[in-house]
Amino acid sequence: MGDDRTLTYRLEDYSYQLPPELIAQEPLQVRDSSRLLVLDRSSSRIEHYRFRDLIRFLRKGDMLVVNDTRVVPARLLGRKETGGTVELLILDPYKDPGLGCKEGYQCLVKTSKRPRPGTRIELPNSVSAVFASPVVNGTACVRFDGVQSLEAVLAEIGQVPLPPYIERDSGRPPLDDATAYQTIYGLKPGA
Repeated sequence: MGDDRTLTYRLEDYSYQLPPELIAQEPLQVRDSSRLLVLDRSSSRIEHYRFRDLIRFLRKGDMLVVNDTRVVPARLLGRKETGGTVELLILDPYKDPGLGCKEGYQCLVKTSKRPRPGTRIELPNSVSAVFASPVVNGTACVRFDGVQSLEAVLAEIGQVPLPPYIERDSGRPPLDDATAYQTIYGLKPGA
């Protein structure tokens, strides 16, 4: 805390070129083989290591912060009564009152045509949902009818939401994303 150096952050410092071939399309099987970028602050030199080398850089008094949240399988794929596909990503599976849905759950919505309030969605395993609000800026409140536990529904039919830069080849067998993309430190559902 006694460090008198002032850090300046500029937005352009976070802009960089990332060649598509360097974007991993699936996680490594041996988790500690993942890449580790190390910045020597005294020389501004960047070096590349493996995560298993992390212990080499930790010193007495250092603090290591670990993200212990588990990714919730909050992505749902369904169909409107008209046959159009709908993708929902539930943003508040634990009903965070700060997200503002009085009825239902706040969801990101991806569909070809914007559904209106009252539009029904058929999901796998006879689960249905209804839009409780209009879609605004890609989000809406969605109510799940006859569902006792959304957590149980997500465990049964939910998918792990993957970032858009991970592309799936429809010809290859799917990974077990729920395991493959879960951090080894993940204990508490909620990411």
